[in-house]
Amino acid sequence: MICLLVMTDGRGDCLSRTLASFAENVDGPITRRVLHDDSGDPDYRAWLVDEYPGFEVVSTLGRSGFGGAIANGWGWCETGDEEYLFHLEDDFTFN
Repeated sequence: MICLLVMTDGRGDCLSRTLASFAENVDGPITRRVLHDDSGDPDYRAWLVDEYPGFEVVSTLGRSGFGGAIANGWGWCETGDEEYLFHLEDDFTFN
């Protein structure tokens, strides 16, 4: 069982390409999908919730920076039963 954690900070265009590339190229026993939003933008967070209903959308109250966002995202994922974590940034593609 794998938890997919996708880190994003407000770049919806990049995120859309990343998730499309992931869906086309990666397969496995993903049992949980988490989007961690570090944008600090409530409108972007609302868009994530609407656009990606299969994901848990989590965020901090404001921007926490690279290290803070990753610590928060990984901490959130530790609450599940998955054995593995697949960490994905919102600007990765699978070529």
